Amino acid sequence: MWHPNELRSLPWCCRSKVAEGIDRSFQRLAWPHQHVLSLSPLLGKPTGGTRAITKTPMLYRISLRGLGGAKEWESEFTQTYDKAKRGSSALLTALCRGLRAEIAKYINKVPAAVFNDMEKFFDTLDIQELLNDALELGFPSDLLVMAMAQHLAPRVLQAGGYSSMPIEVCRSILQGCILSVCFTRVYSLKDMIKLVKKHPKANATIFVDDTASDPMQAPFRIMPK
Repeated sequence: MWHPNELRSLPWCCRSKVAEGIDRSFQRLAWPHQHVLSLSPLLGKPTGGTRAITKTPMLYRISLRGLGGAKEWESEFTQTYDKAKRGSSALLTALCRGLRAEIAKYINKVPAAVFNDMEKFFDTLDIQELLNDALELGFPSDLLVMAMAQHLAPRVLQAGGYSSMPIEVCRSILQGCILSVCFTRVYSLKDMIKLVKKHPKANATIFVDDTASDPMQAPFRIMPK
């Protein structure tokens, strides 16, 4: 429940004890039991219903931010069709798609795109399949163990100032964890590679749980500089 500035303002002797505790946790591949709980406020959605964005413990978050194993893995395995990578964004992807549509109209072609939104994607991920894929793809095992301990920890739903009893979890990953997008990349990597190779002209792209096919990519690529 602490803010980073509060941790930063602690005397060095106190901060060193916190760092020692984090280091000991990674040596033993186990968080202190106080860590193994996630608070999930229910936020309203514009289209109705709610969405849970999880607040993980501060020491969990700063531990993952201080380790570079996941970034190294992503730099090696992130594909060109993946638009949730560094230097890209949903807005930039949409603008490029709009530009290609205008170019298609200009050269007397009909632009077309198919959009798919995976419903409840984070909530339906099969953990066993995710673990198998992560190990097969060489995802850092220490990060995987420590992250899964938090992702599968009991969750407390919060709404209107009230908190539920802890709920046990056997499926899904957290929305709000720094590694969640990376885990979705692990989960969909093999299937997306097969799809892109099988239908190269469809120009399939993915942004976390949103996929699109935009066949007007080809004329845009062959335009002169």
